[in-house]
Amino acid sequence: MKRTALALVVLLLAAMPLFAHDGKSCDMKTSGKSVELTGTIADNVFHVANSDQKYDLCERSNEEALKVGSDGKAVKVKGKIVHCGGGEKLVIESANKI
Repeated sequence: MKRTALALVVLLLAAMPLFAHDGKSCDMKTSGKSVELTGTIADNVFHVANSDQKYDLCERSNEEALKVGSDGKAVKVKGKIVHCGGGEKLVIESANKI
């Protein structure tokens, strides 16, 4: 009985780091291609102007920059394309209205 309890405690302690984060695994340091894009922001998606390309926005994007594009009008953004949650996402660092 003691061995079983000890084994469960060891397994629980070994598994704790797996559950310690919030499930969002953005590789900000090793991945990250700097970009400057023009387009619009709608529903946490950046739509690149004159293209069918779009990027989901990373939750680590600058909140103030997101507010600049919240009205749906064209903006020019600077940021990075990062691997986040199994795909590519755009981290917006700054944005200016056009």
